[in-house]
Amino acid sequence: MSRPNPIASIAITGAAATCALGTDRHSATRAILAGATGFGPGHALESRPAADPGVGEAPEPDPPVGATTDRAERHIRRVVLDALADAGRSVEDGTRIALVLGTTLGGVRHLGAGLRTGVLDHHARLNNASVNRHALEGTGLPAGGISVSAACASGVTAIVGGALLLRNHDADLVIAGGYDPISEFSLGGFSSLRLVAPERPMPFEADREGMKVAEGYGFVVLERDADARERGARVLGWLAGSGERSDGYHLTQPMPDGSGAAEAMRSAIEGGGGHDPEWIIAHATSTPANDGAEHAAYRAALGDRLPGIPVTALKSRLGHTLGAAGALELVLGLTALEQDRLLTTAEGDTDQEAFPDLALLRGAPPERSSDRLAVLSLGFGGADACLRVNRTPTGTTDTEPVPVAITGFGGLLSGVGAAEGPALLDAGAPVPGEVATEAFEGLDDPRATRRLAQVSRLSRAAGRLALGHAGLDADAISDSDALVGSFHGAAGYSLDCYRELIEEGLDAGNPLLFAESVPNIASAQVSLGLGIRGATMTVIGSRIAALEALHLATLRIRFGLARRVLVIGADEHHPLITEVMTHAGLLGRRDGSLQGVGSGAIGLVLEAEPAAVARGATVHARIARTGLDWPARPGLRERLRSGRRLLTERPERGPLRITSGSGPITRLERAIAGGGATASPIDCELQSPAALLALVETIREGRGGAVLAADHAGGHALAAIDPC
Repeated sequence: MSRPNPIASIAITGAAATCALGTDRHSATRAILAGATGFGPGHALESRPAADPGVGEAPEPDPPVGATTDRAERHIRRVVLDALADAGRSVEDGTRIALVLGTTLGGVRHLGAGLRTGVLDHHARLNNASVNRHALEGTGLPAGGISVSAACASGVTAIVGGALLLRNHDADLVIAGGYDPISEFSLGGFSSLRLVAPERPMPFEADREGMKVAEGYGFVVLERDADARERGARVLGWLAGSGERSDGYHLTQPMPDGSGAAEAMRSAIEGGGGHDPEWIIAHATSTPANDGAEHAAYRAALGDRLPGIPVTALKSRLGHTLGAAGALELVLGLTALEQDRLLTTAEGDTDQEAFPDLALLRGAPPERSSDRLAVLSLGFGGADACLRVNRTPTGTTDTEPVPVAITGFGGLLSGVGAAEGPALLDAGAPVPGEVATEAFEGLDDPRATRRLAQVSRLSRAAGRLALGHAGLDADAISDSDALVGSFHGAAGYSLDCYRELIEEGLDAGNPLLFAESVPNIASAQVSLGLGIRGATMTVIGSRIAALEALHLATLRIRFGLARRVLVIGADEHHPLITEVMTHAGLLGRRDGSLQGVGSGAIGLVLEAEPAAVARGATVHARIARTGLDWPARPGLRERLRSGRRLLTERPERGPLRITSGSGPITRLERAIAGGGATASPIDCELQSPAALLALVETIREGRGGAVLAADHAGGHALAAIDPC
């Protein structure tokens, strides 16, 4: 039986792309229709391996857009503005605009520059909030947005998140999609895993050896259907359904039976009215394990109907554009369908023995219309995402939003230790430094975690504490989503991995370090360690990342995409973080002394309140409101206005709490909140867990209230709760 999907009836009114085959969606699509592939020397790589396998590198736009010197920021700016123009919109028309950007590696090129030069300003620009601000500053758009990482499923995940923002009326137009620049880090990392093909990519062929690392940027403009109709917009397609699952199987290998991907595809089909897609754009990385598991997923989801559905493997032409992949392939697919054409896979010989029922399109592009398109994306950590788009309206899904309850919490903090529930607050305030080793005792298998990044260990332990406090059994945990918010991610492993590549060359990459350094690692390890099989993603690169994750999690439950979500804010301690933040003036107290930087993780369990009550759970609080805001212009005045916009919409119940007791961020939050705000007693910079710790303090007081958090790059977040 089909079920409604909350993203249905969201219209795609604009799209834009840049990839190895063109600087806009039309030129890239023409090149594919003409049979082109886009592989060659990586001129923009910071360094090259001894045997250059070739990459898919996007050409520089001419003329250039913006003054930023960073490659990713230049392309983001160009493609975002192109998408807005393609929709016939502009920042001058007063529309409330939000952005959701998916990426696998984000601002990683800044990290390489910092390691080579020792210049701390490069490191300070690594985080995604900084990338977004530098990319969008001066455009009139909000100079920020939610940055999500679900590895190579990030682009599709971002589009689903953007649709939820529209359903919640957080904005009237959302620009969403994915990007990743070409970089030595990605080439060296994937080469260390032996996933890079020495010749061409060969999807679903017997002799397939791997992928080509590539660069890409793909964004769509989303609007509510009624708004698009009212202004007479041209609509490229309507979102019809989505599915997001996690394998919970292996960090870099897919589940062999494709069960997670099959579940994602089934959900997307059911959300689209139960009708099969008429065209599938495959993930198809050309690795032996991935293509086999993906084919198993198609068989499980579509059965004997699979031979009648054409499939295209675009990475055979574009290369693997990582976090951009699903969104970019969607944009190119919709562009072809505007001409009633289907795109084809590059020439090769499909393995008929292994894939006899796979209708892989090769050769001349067929002149054929298709109403129902499905795009499948699969990522490290077992992230599976499928998006269904129809070219005819899908109908509305205005169901009553479900109230969201908090049923469990717990965590670990530097200088405090680990605890479930309110006991976390009884052992004192966190202090600078790492969480002590003994805090992890009894929370995880030491043999399974001894090589994990700090942020992964913290996230798994905090998740286990929160789930235990909520009283959830294994089946309920398996049926949960997990969203982690992290400011700095796996800082230590990322530095170690990149330093080896620089010092020893791209042929000497360490596969363990690379796999544990990708930005989505925390949510991937939560899935692997705790048995979570729902959607998993990490919200990355800002001090407010945990509240951004809380906001997305609340919307997923409120509109029916999830029954429960484990939300975690986690950040590790590393000396370079302290050094960079000190250099940037982010740790200074009024008396001239410096804050230290702490670490830890806080987990919250969110559930649909009716389901929580039905299972007899203790409801500790109800989510009254969550919200996000980014200023469109630089300067203190605009930052104050941005934060105060959130406060005008918060429920006037209970105290307002800010996230720390000293430092520049505290002064900014106090200026936004005005008199009467309660400061958290934290004297160190706790990074993303600070906001969730303040929320836990509010829950314990039992009166309700709100937490306001600010980010160094300009964003603000609010979470308000009611007592139960």
